[in-house]
Amino acid sequence: VESFSFIVPGFSGGASGEPLDEDSETYKTLTKRGVSPAQANNIIQRVPTYWGNQPFTAGPIYFGAALLFLFLFGFLISKNSLKWAMLACILLAMFLAWGKNFSLLSYFFFDYVPMYNKFRTPAMFVSIIMLFVPVVAVMGLNELLNNKIDKAFLLKNLKISGGVTAGLCLALWLGSSMFDYKPDPSLNQTDTQYFDNFKNATNDDAFATSMVDALRADRESMMKSDALRSLIFILLAAALVYLFIQNKVKFEMLALGLGLLVLIDLWGVDKRYLNDSNFVEASEYDKYFRPRPVDLQILRDPELHYRVHDVTTDPFNSASASNHLKTIGGYHAAKLQRYQDVIEKHIRTGNMNVLNMLNAKYFIVKGNEGQAVSQKNPDALGNAWAVENIQWAKDADEEINALTDFNPDSLAVIDERFKSYFINGNNTFTGAAKVALTSYHPDKMKYSFDSESEQLVVFSEVFYNGNKDWISYVDGKEVEHIRVNYLLRGLKVPAGKHEIVFEFKPVAYYTGEKISLAANLLFIFLVGGYFFRRYKSKTAVA
Repeated sequence: VESFSFIVPGFSGGASGEPLDEDSETYKTLTKRGVSPAQANNIIQRVPTYWGNQPFTAGPIYFGAALLFLFLFGFLISKNSLKWAMLACILLAMFLAWGKNFSLLSYFFFDYVPMYNKFRTPAMFVSIIMLFVPVVAVMGLNELLNNKIDKAFLLKNLKISGGVTAGLCLALWLGSSMFDYKPDPSLNQTDTQYFDNFKNATNDDAFATSMVDALRADRESMMKSDALRSLIFILLAAALVYLFIQNKVKFEMLALGLGLLVLIDLWGVDKRYLNDSNFVEASEYDKYFRPRPVDLQILRDPELHYRVHDVTTDPFNSASASNHLKTIGGYHAAKLQRYQDVIEKHIRTGNMNVLNMLNAKYFIVKGNEGQAVSQKNPDALGNAWAVENIQWAKDADEEINALTDFNPDSLAVIDERFKSYFINGNNTFTGAAKVALTSYHPDKMKYSFDSESEQLVVFSEVFYNGNKDWISYVDGKEVEHIRVNYLLRGLKVPAGKHEIVFEFKPVAYYTGEKISLAANLLFIFLVGGYFFRRYKSKTAVA
């Protein structure tokens, strides 16, 4: 159902948080209940109008009503057989973008199509539709320009394309009451949270209920106004095409008029989500990246590499501390699953053993006056250390659960699948070794090692595609390393003095480089061959 936003941008309520005006039901309900206008204005600046089934969204996927009309008209009149291939791509992309709403197709692709499961979200496939819709629309305009098509044929298809697109908008405008504007409670808890917020603030069930009712009324109003808006753009575009067919306007005027309509249509919706409020002066923007006094204080530490845990904000939904410091947290849309597991099960619960093994040397907390201050953690284990004992875990669940109460300084928790890495799986070590980081780069790390006996060394770096993309070396010779403590790297190092190196050499990147180089050379060869043949043919004629 949310696909209706392709043609009516406000169908699903827009973004997760939308501003409303003083004509909204939400504002009227607030003021009727005695809330001051100033406070009511503040509340309506961000209202959860979205009622689709996504957990959150920054705005609708809107193609443009006028453009969708031109797409359908172009498809109907174009004689180019490529339109069928494009239609097939559009339909497949749309079905895939539905994700779990079309689970039969989605799970088939996820399980059997190579690399499909690497995409972040099925909604990415909408970009394919965005590519082909304007192409088919232009193919239709090309037919109008270059071919003498029977006027009756054109008018017939104009009525069909205009009737389908305008009729849909008209139906949504007049039949808005067919929807209840309630998100699916199993997928989106927006209304429940909205109700709870007002109930907790006022201890008044009736008031909270009236606010939810007002919210749903505003959702309906948004959908109706946008349906009418889209209807107007479609009728204007259809009117321009009709005038051209009747020879009332020239093609140049048609192209200019349609171009302006599409631009105004898309610009108007885009400005809702990217406008002046999203831009600030450069000097104001730079303030966000200036180091805080606490950052400058920590940066005085001369140690080569350590990490900081900033708990003055949500450390895993903010990357501000990472502007100047290497942090335990930060934010990235694509998350490494094992690290996310450790975040949720151990770091958020304040498990100091895990924070110590991640080399959290400093904590940034709020001081007595609310300012950010640092606290040094004397138990941080550093960049690498040797352990004495191994605790075997039968699977990943047992491995991560073992981190709840263990001493990472002397014990390594290892999955049983790595037993073959050890002689008989029963090795014990003394833990007596000097290990120090001598050179640090995110792609290459060097360590010095000194011990009178073989040791198992744990490195405070994430194990990721070990021995495939991340390669380990001892004195320049490639050796195997394993995963320990659910997340980190472990390496057996023989007695003596050695240099240990970890280097990131992603196979996919270097393979892609070779393919890219070959493709570029082939392209240059083909283009060069084309111009050479043209030159030779002209020389022969002369």
